Amino acid sequence: MKLNSIRLPDMGGVLKRLEDIGQTLVRVATELKQCVEDVRVVSARQLERLEQERASALLAASVEGHVDAEQVSLHNVEDTESKKCANCNREASAECSLCRRTPYCSTYCQKKDWAAHQIECLRSVPTIHAEPQQRQQHQSIMLIVESQHQ
Repeated sequence: MKLNSIRLPDMGGVLKRLEDIGQTLVRVATELKQCVEDVRVVSARQLERLEQERASALLAASVEGHVDAEQVSLHNVEDTESKKCANCNREASAECSLCRRTPYCSTYCQKKDWAAHQIECLRSVPTIHAEPQQRQQHQSIMLIVESQHQ
């Protein structure tokens, strides 16, 4: 066998192919880094959302426990104008006993609306997050206060 008859690959072609493979690897590595970053962002958002849902559920459970422990108290509604229920828009004969601003026609409607109302209601009563003895002043969260003239 002669050395001249052995065919060697074109060195320029081999180098070009290696360069192409290297560029492909760099591109894939960059895409992988971006995917990892995207997963981190999505994961952080989901964790934040779950923490908010957990806090909201704990607050709702705490409030529900206070409501179950309290009796409904009667309170005259001072407004002479006809108010509409915040949940069903029927004539309201009572209001939230914590904020005394949101009208309801029944405890059913009040409980149904509580998830939406609690954000506004609790924002207006900051002592709900205070010490236990201060919280006892506001244990009537979500109790309906009825007027005497129904």
